[in-house]
Amino acid sequence: MEEKSLELIKKEMVHEQRVLKVKKFFRNRSMVIGALVMILLVLTAVFAERIAPCDPYELDILNKNKAPGVGHIFGTDTFGRDLFSRIIYGTRISVIVGASVAGLTLVLGLILGLYAGYYRKVDTVVMRICDGLKAIPSMLLAIALVAVMGAGIKNIILSLTVVYIPDIARVARAVTLQVKQQTYVEALTASGATKTRIIWKNILPNVISSVLVQVSFIFATAVITEASLSFLGVGIPVPEPSWGNIISEGKTVIYKDWWMIVFPGLFTAVSVLGLNLFGDGLRDFLDPLTN
Repeated sequence: MEEKSLELIKKEMVHEQRVLKVKKFFRNRSMVIGALVMILLVLTAVFAERIAPCDPYELDILNKNKAPGVGHIFGTDTFGRDLFSRIIYGTRISVIVGASVAGLTLVLGLILGLYAGYYRKVDTVVMRICDGLKAIPSMLLAIALVAVMGAGIKNIILSLTVVYIPDIARVARAVTLQVKQQTYVEALTASGATKTRIIWKNILPNVISSVLVQVSFIFATAVITEASLSFLGVGIPVPEPSWGNIISEGKTVIYKDWWMIVFPGLFTAVSVLGLNLFGDGLRDFLDPLTN
């Protein structure tokens, strides 16, 4: 009877904790709005074929530079392609680049940061490399890497991963250095626990929350950086639709055909704002001191 009552109490405590987390999530307006934006972005990327009313690559010279209206709610570009369809397909590029860069930097940055924080010799090498990468402005480094490796979505992902790995590695290293000095870690070391076990089972859980917040901001930064690279002509090559190259094509007719700049610009701005709001909300949500 006592064992059953203890199990029942544990289940009730777990249920209460889940309820509190759900309430805390919905009280966090930034995180709710950001989460909605992320869900919309992902759904748009996944179902782009069903959402887009036209083929984004189909040329229609007779209807080029057509203003927004019936049949083309966002108008057409200089080749008569439906702008709304191209923006919808461009969402897929942004989500793929942002999610891939965020995922790769999370994994690689965590590994580098954890081992750099735990091993002094590794720390010297890894941090000097990170310092060297951060000494160069992110955009210039991204342009240089893409120029060397060539345009294309894979090379953009790899280039931006190299650019943003130091951000994750530094955060992971800083938290690892703090946790490493805790009494329980020293006790585990004294008891004979392997260093690998200490790093991945005892230190990692303390590091992951801080790193996840940084990753959410990297997602947003990767989206805007990809758009910037495509705008400059070193990112996603035309005719592949990207928010950046759509804006780039419209810059020559901005005073006449405003819709070619405004609509892709709005999609980019709202998406990045939503992702940043999610990052701010996630930081507050993971903070145990906030209600």
